[in-house]
Amino acid sequence: MKEPWLRWPYIDSRFRSKTHKAFAKALELPQDVLAILNERNITVHAPTAGSHGLVLPAPANRGVLIYLDACLEEESQSYVNYVVMHELAHVFRGDSALVSGDLTERERLADALVASWGFRVPKHRKGTLSGYEELRASEGFSPPEGAGAK
Repeated sequence: MKEPWLRWPYIDSRFRSKTHKAFAKALELPQDVLAILNERNITVHAPTAGSHGLVLPAPANRGVLIYLDACLEEESQSYVNYVVMHELAHVFRGDSALVSGDLTERERLADALVASWGFRVPKHRKGTLSGYEELRASEGFSPPEGAGAK
């Protein structure tokens, strides 16, 4: 099932293959998660290296924009998967970089959600997972079978 928000209008798979593959992995998220992400009107901007400028259409209903830097392609596929899932977790939770509040808590809960979806959270981020039990209790999430294997 191809989700409406997963059109990759600004991801050139010839130059952003890891990013493209990570969004393909997003199709493995639970259907209830995909349904909520569909409601968020997500636009993804993942420019190719050397792109000095680009004009993008604004989301019609003031949705969200996920920006993914071109240098992400230099990382491992596992790390690119994590970054994409982490940003999707923020969208799922309704977080925004423009909202004031406890950034550390938002990051911690986003990482906990990524782990609950079965994706690996990098070792340097493991301290953020202490909120996983709170997330599971407050939002009813539990890790799928084989969590952490993706």
